[in-house]
Formats: sequence, C-alpha cells, structure tokens
Amino acid sequence: MIGMARGNLAKPKICVAGAGAVGIALAARLMLGGYEVGLIARGDAVAFVRNNGVRLIDKQGAHHLFPEVGEAADFLQADILFLCSKSHDLPGLALAVRHLIAARTIVVPIINGIPWWYFDGLDGNWAGRHISAVDPANVLKHLIPSRQIIGTTTTMTVERTDRTTARTFNPLQMTLGELDDERTARLAGVVSVLEQSGISSCIPNRLRDSIWTKVVRNLISNPLTAITGATLRENFGNAHLAAVSRKMLDEVLPVVTAYGASPHYS
Repeated sequence: MIGMARGNLAKPKICVAGAGAVGIALAARLMLGGYEVGLIARGDAVAFVRNNGVRLIDKQGAHHLFPEVGEAADFLQADILFLCSKSHDLPGLALAVRHLIAARTIVVPIINGIPWWYFDGLDGNWAGRHISAVDPANVLKHLIPSRQIIGTTTTMTVERTDRTTARTFNPLQMTLGELDDERTARLAGVVSVLEQSGISSCIPNRLRDSIWTKVVRNLISNPLTAITGATLRENFGNAHLAAVSRKMLDEVLPVVTAYGASPHYS
C-alpha cells in the first residue's frame, strides 16, 4: 500500500483519481508545485505511467514527471482527493476510491455540468434534492459525504496527445467553493495548493452561479460549434452567430433563474 495520509494542508498528501487529460495535467502541475502526488490509474496504464512517467506541455514549457502511480487499492487515505473523470464514470470511480476517504479527507470532484451535490448545502425548497440524472442509484451521495466536498468548476482546456501526455496552451483556472458558500480555512488551503502549483483559482460569492455560467456557455456554444464548425471566438464574434447565441441564452436563462442562480455573461 502506498501511504498518502497526513492531515496537514501546509504539505498535504494528494491523490488524483483518473489518468485522463485533466488528471495528468493536474497531477503534473501539483508535482511542479512541490507536492507529493499519487495518481490513480487502471489496468496496464499503471505500469505504463510507472515506466514512462507523465508529460505536460503548457504555457510554461514541457515537463516530464514521475508520480507515484497505482490502482485505487494501492493507496491509503489522502488529505485531498481530486476526482477526474467523466460524469458517467464517477459512480464506478467513487466505489473504487471509497476507502481513501477518511473523516478529514477533502474531496474535489472536477466534472462538467450540474454536479450530483448541487442541492446539498442549500436552504429552502430545493434543499437536499436528489438529481437522478447524474447519480441514478444514489451511489455518489452515499459514498461521498457532502460535508467533505469542495465544489468546483474548471476552465482547464486540456487534450491528451498520447497515453501519458497532456497538452494545453490556455491558462489553467479553477473556481472553488464550499457547498454552503462559506469561506473556510480548508477551502483557502486547497486554493493555496492550486495557486502554488500554477493553477489560477478563485472563490466566488456563489459557487452555483459559476457552475451555471459554464453550463450556459456549453449549452450555447457546443451546438453551434457542432453545426457550423465555428470556433468559440467566431460564435461570439460573428454578428449572425452572436445573434443566434443571444436567442439561445434567452431560452436558457429562465431555467437558471428558476433554480435561484445568476450566471455571469456579457
């Protein structure tokens, strides 16, 4: 077993679960920040990473690093656990890493879309509701206590060019918050870790506004890009496409408002 437990956010033991593009980039950046990182991979990817390391190509250059790597069962509990997978793979990942989550472990799920925990930490009519579309069997809600989650939305645009190489030429940015939007010491600690690792991080006044901002952006831009082949710059810079985008925004906003959120847009 690879020991990953310490309980000290000044120099935490960190696990990154998922060796895709975002997982590789995050693990590499954290190591460049001076942190001890365990990278959880599956199958023959473990031996491949162990033998070849991971590579990150970003705005700061090309980096080649060798994280501790293993299957989930090879690791002990972590201080910070980053979950880096597609939303539909999260229940399986949560089952695999559940033994890593101690009472003190901070869990940071890096996912797109509306997260399963969205209604946790809220007051009023929406409090505690379950989103079956993203957690149909309640696996995530059962295995990952909401009190241990730091929510996030990320604008890390990363591609994996081969099995162990991630490439990005955009700034790495993350928005993080407690589920009740409180400013806590542990939240500040996670932000500090990311900032020291070269990932620009901020704490919004309302985390769910930031989540909806990205969801709305995706709802508008992804269909247009798929149909026209236009880039994001063209979607919003071309007068005709910008007008279509505005109409789509007008359709989406009532849904967002119904859930009490206010996305940022211009």
